[in-house]
Amino acid sequence: MTLKGTPREVVLELYRLWDEQGVEAALAHVSPELEWIEPELAVGRESRRGVDNALENYESWTGSYEDYGGEIESVEDRGERVLVHFIQRGTPRGGSKPVEGSVYQLWTVRHGLAVRMQMFFDADAARAALYDS
Repeated sequence: MTLKGTPREVVLELYRLWDEQGVEAALAHVSPELEWIEPELAVGRESRRGVDNALENYESWTGSYEDYGGEIESVEDRGERVLVHFIQRGTPRGGSKPVEGSVYQLWTVRHGLAVRMQMFFDADAARAALYDS
């Protein structure tokens, strides 16, 4: 189901849905062929296509935490691309101290649907990708 609004508004609505209703609610509003690309330096990095595969990657990404969440630090957009600086937080399974770190998620939105999400750990690489024509 498509969401109404600019690409920026669509992406922000996806995060709101994820925060309030869970990742499945957010993924109900992306392209069935969503391309999900993990950061280059991520252990076991994978790229997947399709909502079910994106959900599997998300569960793998967050599964090493007892709890997982975060908040949007900033948003930049350029046309159909929206870059979200997300501060992720969680307590690793078996750990006692919460950890946090930045991840940059570059979304591509077409006709009210997210069609691609590429993650970065490096802000400069993420911004370069945002402005790459």
